[in-house]
Amino acid sequence: MNCIDSYPQPTTLKDLIDDIHADPGKYKAIAENSSIGKIIVIENIVAGPEMGIGVHEALKEAGVPCERVIFLNLPKSAENVDTILDYYAYNKNLILSLSPAGTTPAPTQSPLGILAAAAGIFGACLLFRRI
Repeated sequence: MNCIDSYPQPTTLKDLIDDIHADPGKYKAIAENSSIGKIIVIENIVAGPEMGIGVHEALKEAGVPCERVIFLNLPKSAENVDTILDYYAYNKNLILSLSPAGTTPAPTQSPLGILAAAAGIFGACLLFRRI
């Protein structure tokens, strides 16, 4: 995902909405050049599920292809979201569900597997050194 803007404060929200109205072509180009052909307005449930409505509405009014999703960041904040890994998967699936068929990005390998292997080798070296 490419983050094109963020809206942490209401003043920046207003500035972003004003910019959408002033230059809708800029946002249409961003949507057209994205891998899924649209802009996704992502909200954080803790910040309040109403923060992105104005941005989403401004984009729609300007004819920019867009979707609005609300990310979870708390276990138990939705059905079957019981752990941190569950809400990561939930948020990822929200985005993937918006991708047209055939445009879903290929999964990338997490560096955690490499770190686990390195830690295992390091641990084995320490163990053999003690023996």
